[in-house]
Amino acid sequence: MSLFVQMHPIEGMRDLAMQQWAHALRKAGHTVVEHSLLEPSAAPENHFSELSAKIRSLNPDAIFTHGGMGFHSPQFYLRPEIAEIPLLSFWFDDPLRPVSTFMRKPRYLDALRRPRCLHFVWDGYWRDWLWEKHAVRSLPIHLAADPEEFHPDKRIVEHSSWLVFVGTLSGKETLEKIIFKMPPLLRKVAYALEKEVAAASYGAQPYHLLDAVIAGRSETFRQAILETREKDPDAWLALCHYAWHIGKNETRRRLLREAMKVGPLLILAGNLERSQAAEHEWKAALGETRFALRVIDTGHMRGDGLNTLYRHGCLHLQATDPQSVESGIPFRVFQTTACARPLISDIKPGLASCYDFEKEILTFSSDKDAAEKIAFAFSRPALLEEVAEAGHKRFLLEHTWKNRIEYVLQKTAAEFRVQPDEKG
Repeated sequence: MSLFVQMHPIEGMRDLAMQQWAHALRKAGHTVVEHSLLEPSAAPENHFSELSAKIRSLNPDAIFTHGGMGFHSPQFYLRPEIAEIPLLSFWFDDPLRPVSTFMRKPRYLDALRRPRCLHFVWDGYWRDWLWEKHAVRSLPIHLAADPEEFHPDKRIVEHSSWLVFVGTLSGKETLEKIIFKMPPLLRKVAYALEKEVAAASYGAQPYHLLDAVIAGRSETFRQAILETREKDPDAWLALCHYAWHIGKNETRRRLLREAMKVGPLLILAGNLERSQAAEHEWKAALGETRFALRVIDTGHMRGDGLNTLYRHGCLHLQATDPQSVESGIPFRVFQTTACARPLISDIKPGLASCYDFEKEILTFSSDKDAAEKIAFAFSRPALLEEVAEAGHKRFLLEHTWKNRIEYVLQKTAAEFRVQPDEKG
């Protein structure tokens, strides 16, 4: 078995995907030593010196880190004490921190360019973006679920005749705070973008729409935008952040409006920090139909209790977020199939490589056909049971964290294998 070091960005901060990654490594028999890149009580340079020496003394087989948050101090990974230790970086389902850091810190990506580094990215769009914009190569990877944590449980099926959505909407107050960070020029763009997102086709990329809004303005206006980006990068990033939020909200709103034409809808939405939409905002966004809408705040739930979310309902709904452009598949797809619950999802190119459409998961192509597809499935309990069982089998075969570990370690062994002239 191997010894690995897993880096966290700051003492006390943990990324969900990387927590599950470390847990799965330990279950597979590997040793994982966890360290934090920054500690409040220590000066960064002193801490880096001590930490790199400590890691060198461990002589680990690799260092794991989350590329989005773990590279706020890229110089650490370039230190000579650890330069020969393979660095394995992951970018999972988070467009905001990685992209914003890439844009604000020109040398941020140096750690990914160092020798003996592999970068794994969950979506093909962002892999292409990294290569075209920054000349950084990366490998594909998907999220996963732990079959011991997420598993079938037919003892309790609550709201058994309801449709279920597990997820949030960005709250009005959150959006207003983002707008407040922008100068008047960028606020004009933000308000124009809102109209474009509302008028665009289902699932349209808000990033592309933002580019189109700016491209359609006068040359003087475009020049002013460029100058603002250079002078106030935080304001520009606030605009990009805003685009992501309204794109996510619009996709979810459209799907759930269609779902409410078919049957009662249960929304399980974590809102512990009160940054997400409350129940009255959900109701305002979705409107009224003859079917019931219920919103339950799940923000109090521990991570190891999330499997209980999938005890609810007869059919779970999936609306892909803007950051998952091509092949990025969110947690809920794997968690739903891990719990042997039927799922209907919008179609993304990479999803077909993970599950067989209409056999292991159900699909719709846009909000225009969502109600019809949901109604068809909703009225056929036997079909839902067959899809749930088939999806669960596929999950166990290909989509556990154990599968991901095997894939990453195989890639690592192939990339960093000892050459004949390196052997004694």
